[in-house]
Amino acid sequence: MVMIMLFISENYDKQISTYAPVCDSLLVKNVKNGVYIKKNNQVENTMCKYVFFFLLSIATLQAEENPIIYLVSPPRSLSTVFLRMMDHRGDCAIFNEPTVCPYDRIHYKEFTESWFVEGVPETYVEVKEKLYEAQKNSPVFVKEVTFSFLDFLIDQPEVVKNPTVHFVFLVRHPHATAVSFYLKVEEIIDGMADLIGYEKFYKIFSLVNRDSPNSVKVIFSQELADNPFKVVKDYCEHFKLSFKEDHLHWEPYGEDFGGIKEWNESKVVRLLKLWHGNAIQSSGFVQPTVYDVDEKGHPTFAEVKNSDHRDAMMQIYSENLLWYEKFVEDINLSSAVP
Repeated sequence: MVMIMLFISENYDKQISTYAPVCDSLLVKNVKNGVYIKKNNQVENTMCKYVFFFLLSIATLQAEENPIIYLVSPPRSLSTVFLRMMDHRGDCAIFNEPTVCPYDRIHYKEFTESWFVEGVPETYVEVKEKLYEAQKNSPVFVKEVTFSFLDFLIDQPEVVKNPTVHFVFLVRHPHATAVSFYLKVEEIIDGMADLIGYEKFYKIFSLVNRDSPNSVKVIFSQELADNPFKVVKDYCEHFKLSFKEDHLHWEPYGEDFGGIKEWNESKVVRLLKLWHGNAIQSSGFVQPTVYDVDEKGHPTFAEVKNSDHRDAMMQIYSENLLWYEKFVEDINLSSAVP
């Protein structure tokens, strides 16, 4: 441990302005004993004669640590295609939805007994430890779905506060997400509104905004499909990653792809291909499927042939739409603040 002591003199303000960024990297933004106080981006003098910056050596080590970047989204949001792009880069360890197995072990243990590969992490602690172990060797990219990821963050709250952990939120309109999800399962299952996941998406976003020391990145799925060059370039700049146009194009995986080596995949091949088959065989970003709307632009859910299921999906969609609109409203308000 290294401690730096700065004597208050006529150069006090200069010393503070020089070392304040170090303090920021240590998350020391409001020391209660009057050592260092920062308000409205202005460092304010205190009556203290000394300023102590503890753990400087540890902060230096943290700055040199590889980042963990979480891509958080509801299911069916083009997230796996985004993962394909990160996989193609070749400079990150890739993890695809590692919290789903622990979540299902807690909530659907008997039902999901045969859904996961033997030996994958089955608790949230094991997931965290595996990610931190991978971080020792390279940057880590983790794609997560909201229904399981919120429980993980509640169980492991220190993850959000870790200065090496970063978050990007990818969001698609819930009409498309709901229809696409239904067409995969073709039934109404218990907790389906929760699995589609916009309430949890909003809660994760709020939690990360409150507790993370790092700024978040928000990407709308349609904007990603419309202009992948701009969106991916902005994403790379935000996280200080290199960017090449070549990153936007890749070769499809073969029929024998299982994802264990490439994505640290936890799902068995049957389920991997059910949920991610199109992305596995993709070669770049393409326009997502557009679903039916009426003359006023309201979803019809005509793709759901069972009338009882259609009524249920309209209700599920309405519940999730409220949270999506709340999220968009918060984003707009945030961007309007000078």
